Amino acid sequence: MNFYELSDFSNKKPSNKDYEQNSELATPAITKDSEVEKNECYPKRKRLADYYPLTPEDAVILQRMSSRSFNIYFINQLLLKLSNKYPNRHFANKIAVLNYMAKA
Repeated sequence: MNFYELSDFSNKKPSNKDYEQNSELATPAITKDSEVEKNECYPKRKRLADYYPLTPEDAVILQRMSSRSFNIYFINQLLLKLSNKYPNRHFANKIAVLNYMAKA
């Protein structure tokens, strides 16, 4: 191979057909079923109302996080009030809810 043959080879641009064939081989087919399975790996986010009622253990955690003393009845009433006021708020787990409530 001489210099001219190398330059001809390096200047050759792949066609769209070549690219499509290579990309089909390189990436697995993604179906709707595999997308659903992939999304099931993540925990489903829940609304505030889904965490009602909080347990006395949750109340102790919330009291420590907020440095305020609340009884369990008040905490659950606050949870319901916040869930009615912000129905579109979603949380991944109970710790996230307690962090949110500690700031409220």
